[in-house]
Amino acid sequence: MELFDLGDFRLQCGATLPGAKLAYKVHGTLNAAKDNAILFPSFLGGAPEALEAWIGEGRPLDPSRYCVILPG
Repeated sequence: MELFDLGDFRLQCGATLPGAKLAYKVHGTLNAAKDNAILFPSFLGGAPEALEAWIGEGRPLDPSRYCVILPG
């Protein structure tokens, strides 16, 4: 997993998460047009590791076609 530093992240309710970070994993590569990204949140199918069954050559989320981002 990689980490993206959000810094002090203000929530819609007004509270702030100090030093917030977002974990993520990327399968595939973003193309030049930047139109092949798919965000696949874990709430759709469980833990990020469980979602990897959908990702692979010949599977619905083929990393040779798509840049699949799994937030942790």
